[in-house]
Amino acid sequence: MSLEFNKVDLNKKIGGNDNFPSYLRIFWIDPRYLFLYLKSKWKWILLVFGIACLLSVIFITVTNTISSERWLAHAKVLHQSRSSKVPKYYENMDTGTILQFFTSQKTRNLVSEKLKLLSKSNFTPTLVGNVEVAQERRNSPTILITAYANNPDLAVTIANEVANQGIKAYTDYQNQSMFKVIQDYQKQMTNIDRDISQIQIRKKNLYSENSLLSPDIELSSKNLDLSSYAFKKEELLIELKTIDITINSIKEHMSQTPQMIDSEQHIDNRSSLGLTGKKAELESLLKRYTEENPKVQVIKDEIEILERNLNSSNQIPDISVLRLNPVYSKLQSDLATYDIQKKTLIAQIEQYENDLTKREDEIKDLINRREQYNNLTIEEDRLRQRNGNILDKISDLEYLIGTSLPDVTIFELASKAYSKTNHTKFLVIIVGISASLLFLFVLVAYQIFRLRIFSSSEYKTALHIANLGELAAREDHSKNIVITSFQNMLEKLKQFSKNKKSIFLKFDPTPDLEDILQQTQNALLINGIKIFRLHCLPASQATDIINLTPLENDELSQKMIAVKKIGDQGYYIFLNNLSMNNPEIDLLKFDIELLLSEYDHVILETIANEKNILLSIQLAQITEEIIITSTFEKTNKFLLNKHIEHMKGVSDLNIGGILSDVPKPYFNI
Repeated sequence: MSLEFNKVDLNKKIGGNDNFPSYLRIFWIDPRYLFLYLKSKWKWILLVFGIACLLSVIFITVTNTISSERWLAHAKVLHQSRSSKVPKYYENMDTGTILQFFTSQKTRNLVSEKLKLLSKSNFTPTLVGNVEVAQERRNSPTILITAYANNPDLAVTIANEVANQGIKAYTDYQNQSMFKVIQDYQKQMTNIDRDISQIQIRKKNLYSENSLLSPDIELSSKNLDLSSYAFKKEELLIELKTIDITINSIKEHMSQTPQMIDSEQHIDNRSSLGLTGKKAELESLLKRYTEENPKVQVIKDEIEILERNLNSSNQIPDISVLRLNPVYSKLQSDLATYDIQKKTLIAQIEQYENDLTKREDEIKDLINRREQYNNLTIEEDRLRQRNGNILDKISDLEYLIGTSLPDVTIFELASKAYSKTNHTKFLVIIVGISASLLFLFVLVAYQIFRLRIFSSSEYKTALHIANLGELAAREDHSKNIVITSFQNMLEKLKQFSKNKKSIFLKFDPTPDLEDILQQTQNALLINGIKIFRLHCLPASQATDIINLTPLENDELSQKMIAVKKIGDQGYYIFLNNLSMNNPEIDLLKFDIELLLSEYDHVILETIANEKNILLSIQLAQITEEIIITSTFEKTNKFLLNKHIEHMKGVSDLNIGGILSDVPKPYFNI
């Protein structure tokens, strides 16, 4: 694949010794892979080591079992003089008396049961009955234990087990009094725990119904609630006083405000009683009487009064219409509203007073229950403290029993009758290590002679081509690691590619590899680089391709002679399964030139096998660089090297390799 980025001649970086024969070079395997591979097989290596050791032990055991020799082992127990470290409750006993603990039937039974659990070979209870226990010398503080068996290990085990069980029997006898004290203490703790449980039940009964709060906590909550109710009641009382003041003010205003006011007043001056009528009556009288006549004077006086009243504002209307005073009506409405508010407040105050009384009763009950709860808590704490004191006493006694030094201890453990036993252990280890090393050699040889590619570094060391990186297997790695490996591969391709055409020899193609090729095409297309993938297939493998039809309005597809172009991919089908003839090569070249007129890069893809080496040579001659993709632990290096050597023989193009599907832990970013 061709990319015009850093123009670096990677042929100089391939390295390797061209003089070293290629048929030997392909046996090179990456040491890091070998280390990780052997590391993954540690369980098998350990299993081989164990099986080898087991088989050697079985062989040695069978050999010793059929031997006619008898083995004996000695263990020594020392009866010390009393010291300050010996507990005061130990009884004084002489060495002769202590011997009875080692020879008792109880001790022998315990030894037999222990050895049966250990599944010692050739063990029978009669072997314990043959054990001899005696003072090493007369009046000696040392007790000598001698065990017999037809197996050296078994003899040592019996001697040591008799010594251990005898000391344990003696110590248990001496510790009996303290164990009784501990048992009494444990009974006291059991009774105390029972009392604590009863107290906790009684405390729980003091809780309010459906409440999860203890009485002391609930009392605090109720006090806060009571204070809140009292505060709200005081607020309502203040509001009631304010409303009373407002009502009194409204009533005072109402007393000073007339309920009714004049709406209309009518004065009729045209009637006989009016000014006009009086003047008409005066004219009528003057026609009959003189001005000095009393009637005339009376009428004049009335006219004068009417005229004076007419000119003043104090005239009395003939008709007066009254209506309700709006100010008085507003005051009356406000008074009714405040009366309702007052009644509401009085009802609320009464409700709060009832609630306060109810809560005060609840608080009194809670105070009584809190006192009982606190008394029970004090009693519970006292019992717990007492329980802790008893536990401390038990711990002290157990520590004293565990750390105090009895006056009988093992002076010398039994050793094997012969040093041959030590050599036997050494031999078992040597056999196990030798078997493990042989297994390691077989694993390494197996991987080497498989001739598979296990690391991209083998492209450079074993095949003498450029290493273009590794692609992580998607099923074994996180998405981030897979993307990073893909980006790393692209960066190396940028440095490696200089020209416009490439050939991919795909060994053991996988879905991951096909997806990666498609991602490469898409990634370069984002950067404005158009890639065309041309699949070169023999006719026997192209039965499904024949029915494919090119896209409509694809002018370049119509110009193709032999290549079937479907979008950015194409298929070139040749007749022979192993190679192309000259006309097929010429047609392929012609179509490649047409594709290069529209695409930046044309990638030829084919699947290589051991028989189509000629096809690889033909494609190498019509391309400008070669990139080989291989699958981890599947691609055969011998076949791959065979293709590479033949392509190098006809072309001096750069050849690079990409390793795909690399699992954990072999992939290395």
